[in-house]
Amino acid sequence: MKCFFSDILGMFNGALTLGNIGKAILKLNGESTNNLQVEAYKDFSAGDFHIKKGDLIDTGLDVAKGAKTPVGIKVVFDEGRLKAGVLRK
Repeated sequence: MKCFFSDILGMFNGALTLGNIGKAILKLNGESTNNLQVEAYKDFSAGDFHIKKGDLIDTGLDVAKGAKTPVGIKVVFDEGRLKAGVLRK
């Protein structure tokens, strides 16, 4: 079974974008983190939850030292678009 954040949460189409996630990883300068902070690409609201463009979002994503992607996140091109998430069999 495929479970993609991009399908369920609209990742890359809202406050989080692939570019901003990459930018946050580059800002680590090769260091690790257990809470990747990503700058919001645009304003986002869901109920009482609001994010403004430029706010830092605590993602809780782990990035290993020297890594270019978060730990455990698979990025693929599927169904004509880029998707990210967790793959389960």
